[in-house]
Amino acid sequence: MDMNLTLPWHIYGQPGLTGLLERDFLARNLSHTTLVTGPASTGKFTVVKRLAQFMHCADGGCLSCNTCRQIEEENHIDTFIFRNDGNPLGIKEFRELKSYLSLSAQNEYKIVIIQDLERLSDPLKNSMLKMLEEPPKDVYFFLTSSNPEAVLETIISRARVYKAKLATTKEVKEYLSKVFKEINPHVEENVLFFAGGRIGMASRLIQDEEMYQNHLNWLSEIEFLYENGNEFEALKLAEKLSELEKDGLRQFLALLIRYLRVKMLNQGQKLPLASKNLLAKQIEQVYKCFDDIDHNVNVKISLEVLFLHCFKRLGNITNQ
Repeated sequence: MDMNLTLPWHIYGQPGLTGLLERDFLARNLSHTTLVTGPASTGKFTVVKRLAQFMHCADGGCLSCNTCRQIEEENHIDTFIFRNDGNPLGIKEFRELKSYLSLSAQNEYKIVIIQDLERLSDPLKNSMLKMLEEPPKDVYFFLTSSNPEAVLETIISRARVYKAKLATTKEVKEYLSKVFKEINPHVEENVLFFAGGRIGMASRLIQDEEMYQNHLNWLSEIEFLYENGNEFEALKLAEKLSELEKDGLRQFLALLIRYLRVKMLNQGQKLPLASKNLLAKQIEQVYKCFDDIDHNVNVKISLEVLFLHCFKRLGNITNQ
């Protein structure tokens, strides 16, 4: 948990991020547009919601008053939240935002929270930019992004950017032991691997048995394809995964990246340079698949290309 901070963040694994935000908040030096970037499931959305509580609360963020509870439950009159529901932010949502901004604030100011700004549809990016260029005096924008490369540079240039990081294994273990009692050691070991420093993901895996089992099954399939390089089985898996919702598909891709990175790190100096470069290219290809999903490219084709790129040659990689 964050230490040596004045405000009650109650957030694990982000002492640097919360420390910087607290400094600017207490100095009344927050920008009208705050953008928090970093890996998915690292607490970015929780951090900006907590900041909204601190700003609106008469006691500076007690987390227990009616105002703090309303923000936590996402029904506060002067805190407008676009939570990531898996869909792009389109014209309908933008009209809701403009309508909200046209109303007078009931409190000192309004706060707009947008989770995963990269979901903004292309036609609305310039409209969002204009809104940030000329923000109403009493409005603060708190934005998050897990993929800032997909956000217009001109939008980013209008924001003060803060960065979330992956938590250490120790921090994730401390969080799990604090929040969840008596975790099976084998389950904890798997969760630490699957989460890869993402405390939010670790929490979901502990609470969602189906998600946890999916990760076990996926890991088994990845290991099989890694060892055997079976193109037919790789294409079968691509077809099966293409039927998943976007959230599940992103979970699989994150696990694949985690697996490839651990392979690269564990092999260390024993792995030839050519093999390291191949693994790096394969990780890059997985990130490209993430982008394809965000841009609604045919998922099945994207996965087939990815798997033929990866699993066709992975079986021989450690034998070079």
